[in-house]
Amino acid sequence: IPASVVNIDNSAFTDCSELESINVSADNEVYSSIEGVLYNKDQSILLNVPHKVKSLVIPHTCTISEIDVLNTNFPYVESFNSGGLVGELSATPFQGHSNIKTVVLGPGVTKLNMEAFRMSSLENITMSEGLQIIDPRPFDYCGQLKSITIPSSVVDVNVSDYGFGGGLNSLESFVVAEGNSIYDSRDNCNAFIETDTNTLLVGFPISTIPDSIVTIGYGAFEANGCGIHMVIPESVTSIRPYAFYNCSTLEEIVLPTNL
Repeated sequence: IPASVVNIDNSAFTDCSELESINVSADNEVYSSIEGVLYNKDQSILLNVPHKVKSLVIPHTCTISEIDVLNTNFPYVESFNSGGLVGELSATPFQGHSNIKTVVLGPGVTKLNMEAFRMSSLENITMSEGLQIIDPRPFDYCGQLKSITIPSSVVDVNVSDYGFGGGLNSLESFVVAEGNSIYDSRDNCNAFIETDTNTLLVGFPISTIPDSIVTIGYGAFEANGCGIHMVIPESVTSIRPYAFYNCSTLEEIVLPTNL
């Protein structure tokens, strides 16, 4: 884009499926570019991302997207950093994405929508402090995802329908950050717990049940199953329906004497 250009319509590059980069002259007084991505001059507004871009790192100066980058599909992106963008992460850009490997959600992303990364090739995700709401199944069938860390800022997680999603076959670690006032993963248990009620809401094959748990929640292990041998501690007084439904690998379960 030469220095003389003063107006680029939002639809100017529509259906340019082979476009790899947009490069703007440094002398242009209206537009600029970073690594082939089009911005306004001060890089506060993201204007266009070429179809074949592989790494999308949005600068922290950028808080607005006129084409709404969080609702646009970039099939070749392997790494994504939301930078300063503010709002919700919808399912549109990464659901079923076969190339995405690494995602960093900046502090401006406040909500992770339902099935945001469903059936994608996601391996690593960093969710920054600032995220508040997580809708059902954001990582459904993300079979290569190795770890999940829930920030301390999260106050509302809808786990009523398959928790964080099924098919998390490669998960090695599940952690709730210290300081979260609603949820925890105490005693390195690799499970998702509601703190006030001592209810284990979501478990995985890597999970153990801490001695302080009172209730094992509805369908807690349904989405991903559990280990071969499960010990229910004496503190547990209630096991909700379908808590161990679909736990096909479970061979032995030891119940507390009060159940």
